[in-house]
Amino acid sequence: MIPSPAIDPHVTQETFETIRESGVVAVLRGVDEGDPVAVAEALLAGGVDVIEVTADNADTPGTIRRLQSAVGDEATVGAGTVIDGPTAQSVIAAGAEFVVSPSSHADVIATCNRHGVLVAPGIMTPTEAAEAYEQGADLVKVFPAKTVGPDHVAALRGPLSQIPLLPTGGVSPDNAAAFLEAGAVAVGAGSALVPGRPSRTETTRRSPAAPNGSVRSSTRRTRADGSPSRRSRVTGTIRFPGLEPYLVCVHGNRGDDG
Repeated sequence: MIPSPAIDPHVTQETFETIRESGVVAVLRGVDEGDPVAVAEALLAGGVDVIEVTADNADTPGTIRRLQSAVGDEATVGAGTVIDGPTAQSVIAAGAEFVVSPSSHADVIATCNRHGVLVAPGIMTPTEAAEAYEQGADLVKVFPAKTVGPDHVAALRGPLSQIPLLPTGGVSPDNAAAFLEAGAVAVGAGSALVPGRPSRTETTRRSPAAPNGSVRSSTRRTRADGSPSRRSRVTGTIRFPGLEPYLVCVHGNRGDDG
């Protein structure tokens, strides 16, 4: 019988509840090239407080350390695209509070369990979900979600309702609500939240006192090297379910949210 996360002793319940309450995990790929702290601050201003830094370059541990130092009191910072035990060990040592993979790897799960860090391996089928959960996964990442859609999440939830699901890959403002309604505990969003190069971050806050839901805007603009610029401009917002009254648009590198 597959254990429930409520009674499984390896579950890092606080991190799990933070992810569930947030509803969105922001996947930052290639943010090391710009200013990761500015990107994180924009996400926080937009209501997204769970941030995943993908482990696809040598400076990922350094980026995690910088984010923990700057916004660790407000955000839950983790690592994604972790596909082997040594990488899991490295990001955990840097302060990652959760680890996500595009696929399932027993050594990654074991390393996270050993350190008491939440782990979410990637799966697609019921068999993969059950195997990963039995190996010690806290939740499983349905990836790439865009190829199967919300109906697949609902179908997995039928016989495997005890396994929390995190659809990622192709999640956008257009389909996020459908994934959550299908039973996902949260969604992972990368390119929909971070759609350009990390040359600037833009945050828009809805003014409760403004008529007809108009917005009050404030923008921080940074150069490619991370230094501030005097120029500012708002180009748009990203609306995800549950994020209002704060709406955020962050420009970073495109990627497959893995």
